[in-house]
Amino acid sequence: MRAAQAASHGIDGMTASMIKGAAAGHLLAEAIHKAIEWAKEWAIEAAKEAAHTERAAVVARSLAKAHGDGAAAAEKAIEAIKHVG
Repeated sequence: MRAAQAASHGIDGMTASMIKGAAAGHLLAEAIHKAIEWAKEWAIEAAKEAAHTERAAVVARSLAKAHGDGAAAAEKAIEAIKHVG
């Protein structure tokens, strides 16, 4: 009888440990998933910002050319745009 109770308590303890481990694993997987989602969003936003900066540089070069400004003035404006962004 005592052996059966001891075995039962051992199994209960093992079951509880397995449940705790599964819960911890689930929390870890969820944290990793959230970190990946954040990194993905950050990468997309960074790419959008880089594209926006490049478009602004193209516009600055085009405006400089259309208005007869020199290439040096256009590049100066482009650098100013890049440093603001």
